[in-house]
Amino acid sequence: MPFVTKKPSYYFSALEDDTTEPLHVGLYLAESSINDERANDLMSLGRAIRQTSRPIRCLWLRFRDGGESLLEAFGAFGEELIGAATIQSLVFEGKVGTAEVGCLRGFLTQNELRGLQFRRTDADASTFTILRPLFSYSTHIK
Repeated sequence: MPFVTKKPSYYFSALEDDTTEPLHVGLYLAESSINDERANDLMSLGRAIRQTSRPIRCLWLRFRDGGESLLEAFGAFGEELIGAATIQSLVFEGKVGTAEVGCLRGFLTQNELRGLQFRRTDADASTFTILRPLFSYSTHIK
């Protein structure tokens, strides 16, 4: 079981390190309502991931019963990730559906992920419709 945290700020110093050692980033997104501080931390983490040169072996996103405010904050996180080139693989786990995957649409279409996993999710056919361009045009996904 990978390490996941509710505190995006946990990774800030590791992302600033000037090292080539790969990092695992795991987020547990479980609040039904999210406060402004946590929403800002998620946006800051997305920005830090986009700006780091440190390789991120895996971005693990574990969801549980999120509300509208969590989805809004996660959408802002996804916007900050657009252009991030250091993430090698992405894992969605838990209560993930079309809305959550849609928040990362821009990131997914502009990234060269080597792997993408869905573990115990609520994903359905509409979720994978969003991913069709990624699967159709990517030469990197294994």
